[in-house]
Amino acid sequence: MKKQFLTVGVVLTTAFFPLRSLAANFTGLYVFGDSLSDPGNVFNLTKAFTGTGSPPPPYSEGRFSNGQIWTSYFAQDLGLSPVPATTLPFLPVPPTQGINFAFGGATTGPDNTITPLLPGLTQQVETFTTLLQGRPADPNALYVVWAGANDYLPTESKTFTPYTNPKTSIRNLSNTISSLAALGARNFLVANQSNLGQVPIAAIAGDPVALSKLSDRHNARLNKTIQSFERKLPDSTFYLLDIHALFAQAFNGQFGFTNVTVPCISQGAFPTCPGYLFWDQYHPTEAAHQKIADLALQTVNATPTPEPASVPEPASGIALLAFGIASAVTMRRAKAS
Repeated sequence: MKKQFLTVGVVLTTAFFPLRSLAANFTGLYVFGDSLSDPGNVFNLTKAFTGTGSPPPPYSEGRFSNGQIWTSYFAQDLGLSPVPATTLPFLPVPPTQGINFAFGGATTGPDNTITPLLPGLTQQVETFTTLLQGRPADPNALYVVWAGANDYLPTESKTFTPYTNPKTSIRNLSNTISSLAALGARNFLVANQSNLGQVPIAAIAGDPVALSKLSDRHNARLNKTIQSFERKLPDSTFYLLDIHALFAQAFNGQFGFTNVTVPCISQGAFPTCPGYLFWDQYHPTEAAHQKIADLALQTVNATPTPEPASVPEPASGIALLAFGIASAVTMRRAKAS
């Protein structure tokens, strides 16, 4: 198969939307990341351990936004129904269309900026590895990797200090992709970082200029890393989700956002937040998430889906699914204690 490192020019107009009927044909969707992709995993675990889920209302149903997040819209576009990782122990049968492992606060490594009891990207991949029970990952599924903002942005964490250069973050992302590829993954959607200097928290508690430069350095190194994987994994397909370009257009007024600097939640404009790009100091509104999903669909539709490979037998054993998540949390609880 010809190796492909794919990105698309970000020109999202009404002419784009018919592409939904041409959505790429993936058999599953597996997501690894942070709060930008978290469908409620942090909420589910915090509610289980404390009785009160976080984030609370007016956050929407445990998501770090005022409504649906991009992974929900994207999954719908692909005709798939991945389940949150934290619901696995309660499902009567194993999921067949994917799993979302993303947790709010996750860094690209083992740390979590919300609490050290929650997993980072490293533990998400480890849990997935455990769930496979030695079977190969579905080569016809799409594997999303989007993390890094928590590596750099100001945080109230007492156990993690933000990085001032992208070396560790890029190494962690490279390790994540390598691990997934070793398990059998062949289709990757990897997201870069928006201009972190423009995220509201940067102006409140950070250095916007330094964060902007750090975003550029991260993205440049990520591009080189993906290109390196192209050479090493010629039978794999890599799609670059260009979040940086998308948000640059949003800041330039191309999507109709009338407020791109002030968090909606601080203005009492929830839950619909018309015209707002940011919901809180860190996270986009549902309207912005819709644009991310549009871009994701446009990106994977930029080329035909690779020819299907032999599909492995699905992993089984809900008890092991429960163990994989519970053990990861328990180990982090012990470490924190």
